[in-house]
Amino acid sequence: GAGLFGIGRPRLCNGANLAYRRASFDRIGGFAGHRNIASGDDEFLVQSIVYRQGGRVVFATADKAIVRCRPSQSLGAFLAQRARWASKGLRYTDGRFRVFLVVLFAFFCAGTLMPLAAAQSLEALAGAIAFFGAKAFLDAVILVLSARLFKVRFRWADWAVAELFHPFYLVTVSLLGTLCPYRWKGRTHR
Repeated sequence: GAGLFGIGRPRLCNGANLAYRRASFDRIGGFAGHRNIASGDDEFLVQSIVYRQGGRVVFATADKAIVRCRPSQSLGAFLAQRARWASKGLRYTDGRFRVFLVVLFAFFCAGTLMPLAAAQSLEALAGAIAFFGAKAFLDAVILVLSARLFKVRFRWADWAVAELFHPFYLVTVSLLGTLCPYRWKGRTHR
């Protein structure tokens, strides 16, 4: 999310750590354009301010601007939260961003199939090692820089475990969020 803000193409944000001017909110009609979408009001608000009204947004990194939230209490709650977040994927109006999400999903689908392909030949094994090696390296670079930015310790063991599950996790929550209804705040949403 911070990287997209940094290149002037903000897409992702978190309502727990979001502030905006009332005038910007009123100028775009508030949440009116997205009332029928249960999840994503924060992201759609930022996108409306930037892309419909030409407003300016910044990613705040000051210590006093950081909001810490409690993590999900179980694996099921974690997956349900992430599926809810993924449910808005088809609701984005920018065609380029939707294409990016489809390409990203295809990338992670390939990642889930790599272990099967790697068992078939040495060439496929070399391809899988290159795929996961490049992904792991780039993820580490981004996460180490993020840890420095937010002044937290980067935990290599957590990164290594996460790298093993990341493609499977992303494909799973993407499919759950796109194809399955979810419960949030006592209501079922589609």
